[in-house]
Amino acid sequence: MPQIFSTHSRARVLVYRLILCLSLIIITSVSAIIACLLLFPTNFLIITLFALLSIAIGALLLSHLFIYMHERKTSLAPREDKLISPQLPVFISPQLPTDVLQDLNKSTITHLSHTHEDHFFPDFEVWKNSFLRDSEFLLNSALASWNMSPLEKGSLPELYRDYTKFSLILTSKDMQEAASIIRKANYCCIHQLSSETAEKHKISTDSKAVKTVLQTVPFVLPILPEISLDFSTTENFQICLYQIFRNYFTRYYLALNHSISKETTIILRPFSSGCDHPQVRQMQWLALLCAIEQLRFTPTLPQRSTIPTDASSTPIYLLSPEDYWSIFVHRDLFSFSREASYFGLVDHSSTLSYSMSFININRARFVNTHHIVLSDLSDEDIERLTKFSTQKPRPT
Repeated sequence: MPQIFSTHSRARVLVYRLILCLSLIIITSVSAIIACLLLFPTNFLIITLFALLSIAIGALLLSHLFIYMHERKTSLAPREDKLISPQLPVFISPQLPTDVLQDLNKSTITHLSHTHEDHFFPDFEVWKNSFLRDSEFLLNSALASWNMSPLEKGSLPELYRDYTKFSLILTSKDMQEAASIIRKANYCCIHQLSSETAEKHKISTDSKAVKTVLQTVPFVLPILPEISLDFSTTENFQICLYQIFRNYFTRYYLALNHSISKETTIILRPFSSGCDHPQVRQMQWLALLCAIEQLRFTPTLPQRSTIPTDASSTPIYLLSPEDYWSIFVHRDLFSFSREASYFGLVDHSSTLSYSMSFININRARFVNTHHIVLSDLSDEDIERLTKFSTQKPRPT
């Protein structure tokens, strides 16, 4: 706060107040004595009492003035103690069990990458125009593109789409319980790893994701950086949302891109920052749904070319933020046919008819994943993910 008066000017004001107070005391005391002499000219006892009373009142006023001056002097002196900044809320992100993490110190680490991993959503303003236009509506529209198989007794909610090879199975069970339920020999787990935990286990945080084996189970561990939420201004908060979405999207894409062509089942613990802010949660779910969408699109290649089998260099058609709005909101699934394959994820060629194989052989990457199990979901998460889906039996 700017100072209106200097320290010297304030001191002068205090001196003037002291002189004024002393003048009032003297005037009051003299007036009281004169009044007593006029009213009781012969009664010296009353005059003496009035004089003593005036002196006592004056002394009391003077002592209060000195106390006031001391307090003012103390307040004007420079404070040496530091200002205490308000503490930001601490968010706790999901962590792997301690016994599983211990295996990181002795397991072989493979770093995952993609040639286009830094090319997703490079422009904040362009992203904001689509994803913050109405983030809740965009998320609901994306969820509405999935159908849900009718629930039978003891079954788990399952979301599917006709144009996506794998389904999403929703469960509140943790990863170990989910693994015991599916009983699939060919599966892997995807679980986030904080940059702090990665450093503790001597894993380079330059890598966005790593693959390893923990307790005989294949794991893909996307490494998520710490993102401090700044609520001070709308723009700062929007930038935080952009950072959350972009970091989560890139790591979802890397993890799934390196898994869907190998594993029959993927158990995925959805990424979370631990923050319950509605828009933060929306960005976290949109990052997953958009990564799945991006996996569908590959460039239209020359008729006789082949697609690399190395997942780190597979060609992709980069969807723009506007493309996601068109796909999710306007259900535009066909306008990309000249630039990208509509059949981005298809069955292996051995399961395709000759005509379908001929159409897709140079335009699509084969995928072996049938189910992605989303584990550790809350009841609120499951309700949100299924609320806008259409219930109908999945075609066999």
